[in-house]
Amino acid sequence: MEGVTTKTLYRMLLDSGINECDIHNHYSDMYIPVTEASTAIIKAYVDTYQIKEPTFPCRGYRYLHWPRGMPEAFQSQIPGEGLMYDIPFAYDPYWNSILKHNWLEKPHHK
Repeated sequence: MEGVTTKTLYRMLLDSGINECDIHNHYSDMYIPVTEASTAIIKAYVDTYQIKEPTFPCRGYRYLHWPRGMPEAFQSQIPGEGLMYDIPFAYDPYWNSILKHNWLEKPHHK
């Protein structure tokens, strides 16, 4: 599929109008509110990239596992946030920082 550009889920969320302030993370794990819009974007992501298996490559070397074809949701402990999708390894700014600092090639601890 030469010349085909793929978008990450993070980029699709932003391009679809999800506010960056509504996207939370813990290291590379991304958390977004469960809404009609976020659910539709995730479903579009799955359809666009023809994800048929519950496990598929993410960022080229990790794997997401979404039973039932959708990420798991949890009740946020932050008042007023409600249900959040938990999407492992999908927070692009984390990976961009890793690549910028070349941390994949350097040892983290001495």
